[in-house]
Amino acid sequence: MFVYRPGLNERDIWINSVLMVSVHALVSYFNNYILFPQLLRKKEYVSYVFAILLSLLLASLVITFVLLQLDTIDVADKSSLLSFGFILNNFIAITTTVAVTMSLK
Repeated sequence: MFVYRPGLNERDIWINSVLMVSVHALVSYFNNYILFPQLLRKKEYVSYVFAILLSLLLASLVITFVLLQLDTIDVADKSSLLSFGFILNNFIAITTTVAVTMSLK
C-alpha cells in the first residue's frame, strides 16, 4: 500500500520495501525456528495460536509506527496508517508470508 505509490522517490520506495521485507522475514523466521519447534511440535496448540497471533499483531503495529516515524510518506497519508484497515491488511499479508514459508520448510 505505501511501498510504491505515485509521488514517492526511489529512496523512499527502498526504505519502505526494506521495512516490509524485514518485518515479514523476522516473523517468518521467528515462527519457523522458535515457535514451531518449541510449541507446535510439543502439541501445545493453544500456546502456539496465541503466540503466532501476538507476533502477527505486534509486527503489524511495528510497521505502522515505524512508517509514522519515517519521513517517506506524505503527512496527509499518515492518518490512514492508524486505520483498522491498514493494520488488518498488514496482518493478512504477514500471515500469508508465514503460511508460505511454513509450507516450504
